[in-house]
Amino acid sequence: MDPVEMHTNSLIPNLFAFLILLSPGCGQGGNDPADAPQPCVAPCFRTHMAEAIELNLDRMPLYADLTDGVSRPISASLILGELASLAVSDAVDGAARPYQAEGVCIVCDDFVSMETVPAFRETFEFDPLPISEFEPLDPARLVDLILDTYACGGFEGLSDALEAEIEELEAFPNFHCMVRHLLESILRMSNLAPLHDREATRLGLPSTRDLSWSLVRMHTLVFAAAVEVDATAAPLQAEGLPIICRDVPPIPPLP
Repeated sequence: MDPVEMHTNSLIPNLFAFLILLSPGCGQGGNDPADAPQPCVAPCFRTHMAEAIELNLDRMPLYADLTDGVSRPISASLILGELASLAVSDAVDGAARPYQAEGVCIVCDDFVSMETVPAFRETFEFDPLPISEFEPLDPARLVDLILDTYACGGFEGLSDALEAEIEELEAFPNFHCMVRHLLESILRMSNLAPLHDREATRLGLPSTRDLSWSLVRMHTLVFAAAVEVDATAAPLQAEGLPIICRDVPPIPPLP
């Protein structure tokens, strides 16, 4: 058996047991029972990542059956990346909780429910571009774009720049799906950041801008990995396998 397949096969039952301990639903409140009456207080980042891991565990064998196991390293990379995010989820949710308790739904508004992920399909619903059309993106350029644009134009300027980047990727609907997912997520966070901050100010709370920026910076740390997994998936995507592309939720720019 392939070493990657052995690793992922042994990982699956342990992860399922792990997830049972990690999946309080968004809206169920935090660890403190006093949080329960607050509809916005919830471990939303933790829930989002736990649900993403569960979905990729479910779909890993489905894609593997279609590709004679070739897709397993892609699924494993996604799951390991999500586990890394899960490791910091309590800190993120903890930072958001004081705002959530006052009705500022930062973090919970920023992450889209995994329930909106498209249903599993064996092929794209359109004719995919051939692999000759694929060129890996430059993760350093994307990170520099985000950092420099925010430094000069704040969240508002960042939103404009991200919209332009996402529009360029529309020409490649079956490629760059993980990078597109990150860009769409950052765009939503950038659009929400001024709204969260205004509501916090109205309520006499400290600014939320640093927390919003921390969410964006967290995304920039995984661009290199996202570009790599997109490049690995591209040959399969060119053959019609919608791995990654149909495994992430659509992310509206605003709720």
